[in-house]
Amino acid sequence: MSKYLTIEKNKKGFLLFEAMITVVVLSLGLVIIIHSFISCLNGTKAIVNYVDAGFYLERKMWDIENGLEDTYGEDEKYRWQLDRNVIEDTDLSEAVLSVSWEQNNIEKELTLTTYLEKK
Repeated sequence: MSKYLTIEKNKKGFLLFEAMITVVVLSLGLVIIIHSFISCLNGTKAIVNYVDAGFYLERKMWDIENGLEDTYGEDEKYRWQLDRNVIEDTDLSEAVLSVSWEQNNIEKELTLTTYLEKK
């Protein structure tokens, strides 16, 4: 009966140090995963902003091609500027349209250049 009540010396459990190392390793892994997830979200936001700016740029260029021309404008999110350069000895002018916006306190810009008939 005494053999059931004795504790064997060969059986070892987890030490506190081993448990702390495990917690640190798992915590570092979790931090890396969360950081990667946040980076992916920021990248997705940047892509969405560039796509929106591209559509905005096309819409403004369409307005310019159809005679609704201004040289500068600003909306809630975007600022745009048009520069027209006359090409000598042709009936064309170079139209450079730039759209800019702010993302994470950094100024971003997208530019479209095309050639239009002189008016």
